[in-house]
Amino acid sequence: MADADPRALAGLYDRYVRAMYGLALRVLQDHGDAETVVQAVFSRAWSRMRPGGSPEPSASWLLAATRRRAIEQLRARSASSPDDPAVVALPMPAIADERPPLPAEAISRLRAALAALPPIERTAIELAALEGMTAVRIAERIEQPPETVKTRIRTGLLTLREALTG
Repeated sequence: MADADPRALAGLYDRYVRAMYGLALRVLQDHGDAETVVQAVFSRAWSRMRPGGSPEPSASWLLAATRRRAIEQLRARSASSPDDPAVVALPMPAIADERPPLPAEAISRLRAALAALPPIERTAIELAALEGMTAVRIAERIEQPPETVKTRIRTGLLTLREALTG
């Protein structure tokens, strides 16, 4: 990718398109919008490449960019139809992922760390991370101000990081 080789972009696409599309679909619940988001993220990744420049984008960059773009699209859609019930209740589709599964010990530690969080923090994190909801939507769901929701998510994530790395 650093040499602006289209084959490198094709390889990157093959490795990450399913995870990115699954994430965008989970947030947007619309196949066409999810495809548009994935295309926009790959276009952005390609436009960042310059010969001898930036290295290949990481999986975390691609997924974070996909999530950001999907949430932006969701907000734009919500602005035009704020009462859309599909925006609130998002089912979790199965996503084919090429990453190896987490070891059982890591899953146990994560579950224990999540269970140790105060319920309001755990709920806010789950709604944001698993359902792709914005702070405003979470605030509506749990009847808290958006700033409070953001603080609860941030505090919960810091607690999780400390529990998992310490």
